[in-house]
Amino acid sequence: MKVQEEIDPRGALDEIERVRANVRRSSRWAGRLLLVMGVGSIAYWAAMLLGPGAVQTVAGWGWGLFVVSAIIFAFRQGVYDPVTHRLQWPVTGLYALTTIGAVLFGLYVLPEDDRGPGWVAAAVAVSVIAGLPLIIGGWRVLHLTSDRHDGREVDGRR
Repeated sequence: MKVQEEIDPRGALDEIERVRANVRRSSRWAGRLLLVMGVGSIAYWAAMLLGPGAVQTVAGWGWGLFVVSAIIFAFRQGVYDPVTHRLQWPVTGLYALTTIGAVLFGLYVLPEDDRGPGWVAAAVAVSVIAGLPLIIGGWRVLHLTSDRHDGREVDGRR
């Protein structure tokens, strides 16, 4: 049986901070994944709203495979910090709303033909808005899990 060393309070606090820093560092994958998904979402929606049928088919399959791969990757990571856990639901909810908006725009607002520059600009704007929650969420996770940040503050709360 191994005898444990006595640890002083300062040493205990240092060890707790070291573990917190390791958890924050290991959580950065979530921020990077959100950024990649945000940019991918913009490309996906631009292809779906503006591309011909073949481009839409490729975009649909590609996005579907990417999302399934991202979900598998996320589940395999296992550990992430409370900041990521707290941000994942608001980001997911906002992304769901912007995605529903993009779907409704594509189905009911965007004309099938006769798409002039104004409609193209509107479709690009909808595409960017659809991916924005993921990009902002990814940036926020990366900021809050950086080594310069203690990781306990989310939206001004400690």
